[in-house]
Amino acid sequence: MILTGCGNQQNPTPHSQFVKFSGQTMGTTWHVTCRDTSGKPLGEFIDSLLVGINDEVSTYIPSSVISRFNQADSSFAIAFDFEQLFLPDGNSPAPNWQSGQAHFVANYIAASDIFFQTNGYFDPTVMPLVNYWGFGYEPRKKHSLKDSAAVDSLLDLVGLDRVIHNEFGKSSRLVKSAPGVQLDFSAIAKGHAVDIIVLLLESMGVRDALVEIGGEVRAIGMSPRGAPWRIGISTPKEDAAQGDFERIVSLTNLSLATSGNYRNYYEIDGVKHSHTINPKTGFPEHNTLLSASVFSKECRTADAWATAMMVVGLESAKALTLQNPSIESILIFGAPDGSTDVWESPGIQQILKATNH
Repeated sequence: MILTGCGNQQNPTPHSQFVKFSGQTMGTTWHVTCRDTSGKPLGEFIDSLLVGINDEVSTYIPSSVISRFNQADSSFAIAFDFEQLFLPDGNSPAPNWQSGQAHFVANYIAASDIFFQTNGYFDPTVMPLVNYWGFGYEPRKKHSLKDSAAVDSLLDLVGLDRVIHNEFGKSSRLVKSAPGVQLDFSAIAKGHAVDIIVLLLESMGVRDALVEIGGEVRAIGMSPRGAPWRIGISTPKEDAAQGDFERIVSLTNLSLATSGNYRNYYEIDGVKHSHTINPKTGFPEHNTLLSASVFSKECRTADAWATAMMVVGLESAKALTLQNPSIESILIFGAPDGSTDVWESPGIQQILKATNH
């Protein structure tokens, strides 16, 4: 993706007032470029915020909130008022993100919402299958696609109906149908973190910024050029150069997330197993869709939908995009002759038009 650079610049020059921060989180890197006149240590604030989010939603931290839920036998107490995230008019007040469980709850609610919108193809309970296929927090184990009996047993633990939310005033519990039921927010947590960083920056008076975590991006305001932020969508090939882009788009007050199977996979007996697990079949998904780039206002929404589209495949991904007015998508897929082709939803032309100005 085209970013404006990395590294830390704590003392911007007066004529630019743009600063750059970067670091590591969630097994990847983060970058922020923003116009800042506050003089506050924004990089330190962002680092601290990301540590707090990880402490709630990372399955690689045994003491995190999600790990403790996954380790629980039957039910898990939520010391957080769910009503803080909802108002009767549909808006959301600013929850206390220091509560210790607000990020976990926010990811659970957002993931649950998209689960229903995608008819269960985006499923936050897919963790047992992700671990089984070697893409989770457990040591990688390589399995044959013929081992259907083991997959069938794990499918009994997958499905959002395996987690029931019992709410009693401000005391809530998530009840599991079986001890092996587990949650996985890896396909939405980076997008959530991007959104929360934007909220942090806006609370500090920042109006122009590009926030990116592991390729998931949200842009507000204008770039240092005084124009929309230009972002490149990578060509979905294993041997593609870092600067090889299929499309270049412009973002202003918009998010972009891309999911693909061309890098995160392993191979057994000549068969590639991708990290995209179909929660309906229990197996790594194989279809002609090479990458799905989704545009939405919130990055968590784009992040989750991009994953869902990789699961459902090209034709269903087209249909889901056209049915949902809150998203646009660019789908890159393999053609019968071995070449690649691109499908763009109707609203993409407006984004591309802005790029050419």
